[in-house]
Amino acid sequence: MDTTTEHDTDTTTEQDQPLDKALLFALASILADASSQGIAAMRAEMLRELNERYQRDGTKGLAVRLDGVEVATLVPTFDNGGLKVTDADAFTSWVERTYPDEVEYQVVVRPASKKTLLEKGGLVYDEGTDQVVDAKTGEPAEGVTFAPPSTAPKSFQFKAKAVNKQGVGTDGRARLEEALRDRNVATLMGAVQAAIEPARDAR
Repeated sequence: MDTTTEHDTDTTTEQDQPLDKALLFALASILADASSQGIAAMRAEMLRELNERYQRDGTKGLAVRLDGVEVATLVPTFDNGGLKVTDADAFTSWVERTYPDEVEYQVVVRPASKKTLLEKGGLVYDEGTDQVVDAKTGEPAEGVTFAPPSTAPKSFQFKAKAVNKQGVGTDGRARLEEALRDRNVATLMGAVQAAIEPARDAR
């Protein structure tokens, strides 16, 4: 999830946005970030416990119970060992020298050339023929299509406000984290659950 900050002056007002839903989303985003960090720490702890159980008595799984009913299992995965390539370039060069019949060559477009063709006028869209053509020769280019800019946003980013270099502005993330601590997390999660229920019912 993108939680980058921005230093631009905030020109929005409460009338410019659906404040309740926007605030709910921002708080949920902060909670998700904190949860992902917590889950990573919990995963490391559970892996340590699973390893201890396996080393002690060979146990390869841990049941997850809710009100006495098994609802899931934590199943460890193991590295099977064996030969592994650790340096793909060195291995490829060795095979090429030692077993030249065991290699194949793939034709690819250089990244810089692709950028030139697609973004710097090498290829252009011809409205008359509804085709993408070579700007120099006018010949149709194969495997390329033109898509007009979308008239509606396809997504959005969550950008917390930040104090600029002059010390002016609002530390949006800090204020949201403080608000999250002050609010009942269960209430927030209930609102999140209510938001996802319609999507779940539609599946």
